[in-house]
Amino acid sequence: MGQRHCIDSVAPDTVLLIQESPTVEQSVDDYIRDRKRFRTFDPSEPKGIGYLGYVDEDEGFVIQTFKGKVTELVYLPSKGDQEPCAGYYLNPEEFVSILVHPPMNLKFDEYEDLAFSR
Repeated sequence: MGQRHCIDSVAPDTVLLIQESPTVEQSVDDYIRDRKRFRTFDPSEPKGIGYLGYVDEDEGFVIQTFKGKVTELVYLPSKGDQEPCAGYYLNPEEFVSILVHPPMNLKFDEYEDLAFSR
């Protein structure tokens, strides 16, 4: 019961989520008053590069931050309003996950002291 089931189960023009990328730099503290309500996770791949995610599954609110500044907000239905699409909302972390490309200055190969001959 995933995304396809959800799309087939709701009326046309039903809003499943609202995703926002703030244009003004804001701290995560501007959105979170009670940190006990939120579960924290690392939404990035690779892990540990400065991204953090916060999710309040009961209220349906997911935040992505980078070094403490909000980069993405996702508003979902509250826990009690997720039927008939409960499977669509099983992993709210996925709505703010981010794949960060590896550094582009990686060397393919390197050689030292090669003699030049014709």
